[in-house]
Amino acid sequence: MLEKIDEVVPEEALQALLNEWNPIIRVDRTVRPTYPDLVKEVKYPELELTGPAEFDIRKIEQWRHPKQIEGYATGDEIHEELLAKKLLDGCLCFADLLAIQERGISFFRRHFAGIGVIPAWKSVVMDRDGDLDVPYLYEYDDEVKLYWFWLDDSFDSGHPAVRVPQVSAECSDS
Repeated sequence: MLEKIDEVVPEEALQALLNEWNPIIRVDRTVRPTYPDLVKEVKYPELELTGPAEFDIRKIEQWRHPKQIEGYATGDEIHEELLAKKLLDGCLCFADLLAIQERGISFFRRHFAGIGVIPAWKSVVMDRDGDLDVPYLYEYDDEVKLYWFWLDDSFDSGHPAVRVPQVSAECSDS
């Protein structure tokens, strides 16, 4: 049923298609990521290089604070609950976000449709003003953008903690 086509598909187009469909994220866990100038202190530097060197994006889990299910929770409430339930180690980190962002908008749309933002709770930082922030990815103007939420901001159900199940056996959605 396959027919020969006289046209050669450019390598860039093939690579873009493979990139969009390949669900494996690879993260260099040997080098700490470089943070922007707004960061004064990384709150959990011991967690920065933890996690799998590669993971299947289709197997990530979404976790929401109970208040997020029907409304909003502050970032502080989410952060405290993740700490109390010992779920922080399985969350994404800044390096994971950079690896996902590098995959581009088609990959992001394919694998994160329906999620407003992707925060990296393992990488909570203190900014130069002394506020706690969490980095996150979101779609804007056909690009995957990286930005920072203050933890006193409100997070609705479209802002779940994203967790890699291989990291911790304590994963749950409650």
